Order: sequence, then C-alpha cells, then structure tokens
Amino acid sequence: MPRIAFNSNSYSIARRIGRATRAAGVMACGVALLQACSGSDAVEPISPTNSTPVGQIVGTATVGSTLDAPVRLAVTGSDGRPVGGAKVLWMASDGGKVSSAETTTDGNGVAAVRWTLGTMAGLQSLTANVAGLAPVIFGANAVADRAAVVRLSTDLVRVTLLGDTIHFSTTVADKYGNAVGVAPTLTLEGGSDALVASGGQFIAHGRGTAFIRAIADTASSRLTVLVDPATPVVTRVSPDTLVPGAQITVEGTGFALAADAVDLTVAGVKATVIRVSASRIEALVPTTYGCMATTAQPVKVTIAAASGQLATPFRTATRVALAKGESANILDVDQVRCTELVAPANSVSAKYVVAVINTSVTAAATSGFELRGAGAGALAGHAATPRSSVQMASTTSSSIVTTARMSAAMAPLASEAKTEARHDDYLDAQRAINARFGSPAPTWRALSQMRSAGVASAMASARAPMSLGDTVTMKALYGSCTAGRDIRARVVYAGAKSVVLEDIAAPRAGTMDEQYALIGDEYDRVQYPLMVDQVGDPLAMNATMGGDGRVTMLFTRYVNDSLPGSRDTCRPATSIPKARLRQAMRTTCSMRAWPTPPNLRRNGGDRCAAR
Repeated sequence: MPRIAFNSNSYSIARRIGRATRAAGVMACGVALLQACSGSDAVEPISPTNSTPVGQIVGTATVGSTLDAPVRLAVTGSDGRPVGGAKVLWMASDGGKVSSAETTTDGNGVAAVRWTLGTMAGLQSLTANVAGLAPVIFGANAVADRAAVVRLSTDLVRVTLLGDTIHFSTTVADKYGNAVGVAPTLTLEGGSDALVASGGQFIAHGRGTAFIRAIADTASSRLTVLVDPATPVVTRVSPDTLVPGAQITVEGTGFALAADAVDLTVAGVKATVIRVSASRIEALVPTTYGCMATTAQPVKVTIAAASGQLATPFRTATRVALAKGESANILDVDQVRCTELVAPANSVSAKYVVAVINTSVTAAATSGFELRGAGAGALAGHAATPRSSVQMASTTSSSIVTTARMSAAMAPLASEAKTEARHDDYLDAQRAINARFGSPAPTWRALSQMRSAGVASAMASARAPMSLGDTVTMKALYGSCTAGRDIRARVVYAGAKSVVLEDIAAPRAGTMDEQYALIGDEYDRVQYPLMVDQVGDPLAMNATMGGDGRVTMLFTRYVNDSLPGSRDTCRPATSIPKARLRQAMRTTCSMRAWPTPPNLRRNGGDRCAAR
C-alpha cells in the first residue's frame, strides 16, 4: 500500500490553520485516513535548511514581505526514494504570492518556492498540491508593519463640567490597516488652561479650547476639546436658616466635579468648599461676619465666571424671645450690640420695652444708644422718633454710638438742675444699698449667660456695624476736622473691609448702587490687601476709635458744595475770604476731590473736580 511520510505533529499544526485550509479548498484528514488515500508516492515538507522536517510553520515575517528562506517540499515513492519530475502546484492565502505557481521536483525529489506574505496580519497559509496525493499546508505568522496611522474615536469632545475627565480612545494601525500593538503618546498643545494632565488623564480645568496630540512613530492625530461649563443654577440651600460656621448643602445643576473650580459665597463672604458633584456642594459658612439683622442673603455659586444664586435666611445675631411679663438683663456690650428681639413661640408678633441702664456714678453722665429694627409690617423702613427733649451726649464710652441728639435749649435750665439733684439723691440711695448688699452686676451677668448659653457673640468690634440698606446719620467734614454737617445716608455696600454710603439727598440717589458696590468690592479685594502689604493696615486703630472693623466711605455733595469755584454741576460755595480759605485748605485733613467722569458731569453727578 502506498504511504505518505507525514508525521502527526505537523498535521495537528495544519488543523490549527483551518481558515487557510478552507481558503485552499482542501479537507484535512486524520492520520489513519491519509494512509488510506490513493497514490503510489508520498509528499513530505522539509525545513528551509533541508534537515529533519519541522512541520508546516516555516517562519514569521512582516506583512507584505518575503520569508527569509524558501519553502521546500520533498516527494518520495512508497519505497522511500525521491521522486524527481513531479509537478507541485502552490497556492498562497490572504493575498500572498509565490515565486512560481508551479514547480517540478529535482533529482532529490525537492521542489522549492519563495513565499511573499499577504498584507493581512495573522496566520497565513501556503498549500502545495501534488497530483494523486493529499495536499500539504505550510503556515507563516504575519505581523503588522510599523505604525502609519493614529485613529481617534472622535475629533471633538465637548465638556460642560469642570473637573470632568476627557474620554476618548485611540487605535494605531500600519499602512495596510493592521492594528499595531503600541500605545500612542498623548500630549497637550496650544497653551490653553482649559485642560490639565493628571495621572495619565486629561481633566477640564477652565473655560476654553484645548488640543490633545496622539503620536505613534511618525503618525499623529489631534483631538479638539471644547470646555464650555454650563451656567450654575441653585435650586435649594439647607438648612433653612444659615448661621456662621455651620455646614451647608447647596443643590442645583451645572456645578463642577473639582472643589477648586467652585467659588461659593454666603452673604458676600467666601465659604470653604468640602465636597462637590454636578448637582451638590457641601461647604462651611465663614465666621467672619459683622452683626446684621436676620434677612435673606444670597448664596452664590460661581464657576468659570458664570454665577447662580438663591436668597436664603441668614442669622448672625443672638435671638431673644421672651414670654409675656418676662425680662432679660443684657449687660455685655458685645451681646447688646448683636441681639435680636423676636416673637416667642406660637406667636406672630410681640411688643418689647427696652430700658437703657446707666451705670455711671457721675450725675452729669448720660448714655447714648442705638436701636435698629427690620421687618415687613406697616412701620418697615420708618425711623424711630425720640420722645425725650433732653440733649443726649455720649460721655460713657467711645464704643457707644449716639444717633439721636436733641437741643438742650428745649429744656429749661432750672428743670434740668432739679432733675440732676433728684438723680444725685437716687445715686446716694443706690450706693447705700450697694454697700449693704453688694453689686447686682455679677448676678445680672450670670442670668444673662444662662439665657444665652452656648450662643457666642458674632461681633467683636465696639460699634454696631452698618448693614446693607441701613439709613444712618453721618457727620460730613470739610475744611475742619471737628465741624461739619449731619448727612442722612443709606448703606449701598457692606463688605468685609469697607462700607459705602450714599447721601439720600443726592440728585441721583438710588440710581448708582451698582457703581458704588464695584468701588467697595475693589477696595475689599485689591486696595485693602495692597495697603496692608505695602504701607500698613488702615484699620490698625479700629478698636481704639470704636470702629466696626471696616473703612467707611460717604459719597455726598457736601464736599463738592464746600469747594470754592465749583463747576456748574455743584451748588455755589458760600463766600469765604481768600486768606481764610487758603488756611482752611491747608488744614482740611488732606481731603481732595476726585475728577468727575464726563457722563456724571453732564447728568449732575455727586462728585466734581475743583478748578
């Protein structure tokens, strides 16, 4: 029976290249079946070195290239002798080529061809056919060529959340389209701050356009990234009423995924952001607030210069609610300064009687006080009218602000003398009681501390701070550091380091709040830190002078009207002798008028330049 010298090992390899076998149109047979095939000769592959056969895997090469050594096939007869002159037909898969499609065995029974692999990476096959014998299949591993193309999953990525990671994929291929097993190098280009690289990722950092370059060998591609954050929207703030130092949660849309990209302010003061997500911000409310009435204050979220805000009740004062007939002694100056009288539980309104205690032992000493209120009732916005006709002059402490002064001429001197005599008698009686029983002050303080246990004063300055919208009386000075004019002014900006007031009698009163707010904001952010760093702290004497920790700026026509030769937008100055005027100008506390912008000059602005 004829046989084929074809070992089982080489045949098992041929079975693994079934795709090549199907392409060649042949069917692999088992060893037992091969022995039963017809034919008087055997076919046997041999190695390129013409040594012991190594099976059908003959080498590895780059796609489109020729194997280093020729592929050889040996044909022998049933007696084991070489068969010369046998025709061998060669057929390559996957677009591969051979040096000759038909060859003839030589005197040693060997036929050889050069095999050029096709352009598809993977296992390729070359089939040798001899008439009357089973085909023999050779295999070769085709590997991809060098990188020629870098493909990106997209050309443009749009990001709407700062802190978000840029997502895309890359594919590197050779010139035939075969995947190359290398990762491209990714770099930022263009010098934009829109993206930052961190840990092999690219993260949206600011509004703008950036480019990512992917490079593999000599091939490269560029990805355009547009960072366009949405305008943040604040829908809810909890808890319902905010207090200094508390943790709050801000909910909404269009936030960021990085805490450093979020600017959160509460009542105009920057809060500390703890955690963020696209719809939630957790933060700590600052503690650096002056005392103010409990009102709705803006909770503002700013991301990439776009802002959203929601007004939320904000409380800095200590709240005192007394039942009918109850009383409270509040003796600490800081506690007095920052106390709110509110309606008790289960009541919508309340009336309080406020008594001012003068602890001085001098009969001539009087106490000045200031009482502020805020509400939405019929009396909202009305100023209190003092009932006493006796002049109120503060002689107790520079920390007490006197806002109501009446003319002493309205009270007869004789009646005043009798009043002082009665007061002296009363003080003598009180001194006797004090000597017998001791001062009640410690008891008052203890009761006060018990009533306000756990609630600290939110204001450390000596004077009650002015709040946005307050209307107060200010003393405007010009040409003298002691004499001036009382000006009724409204607070149009209350910041961390400055308060801006506008004369309510100004021609354009109430129409320039936005400009005044810009002036105050610039002082807080730019001018005050610059003064502290380069010159000195303008508030160094704040405590000594009884200030509230802020510089007060009053904008009034009084200064303009006091200037000689003022322009037609100012009222004529009073007639003053030139010599006296020059002397006054030299001692005017270094006050100087600012140049007036043309638009204000035309519209009758509150400031004008001296000639």
